[in-house]
Amino acid sequence: MTITVAFACDGGALCPSAGLADVDQAQWYHGAVDWAVSTGALVGYDNGTFGPDEALTRAQMATVLWRLAGRPAGGVELPGDCDASEFYAAAVSWAL
Repeated sequence: MTITVAFACDGGALCPSAGLADVDQAQWYHGAVDWAVSTGALVGYDNGTFGPDEALTRAQMATVLWRLAGRPAGGVELPGDCDASEFYAAAVSWAL
């Protein structure tokens, strides 16, 4: 006997994106946002929003790829337009 269980998010308290004020669980992107939050690829902003309608910056994209790669060490010196104290510093160093 084989039993297959499929879980679907109902947007309730256990929903990974439930705490993100600007994520509409009725929208097409809801499942993708839940995946991104669950895997840690994207975590949202400090103000409790996610920005589902905002463009992704280069710094954010480098950070997503770096997180998905397991946060490996970089080692490349940052270019002059990258602040070493910003959230993206380690990710950009790795990406370069």
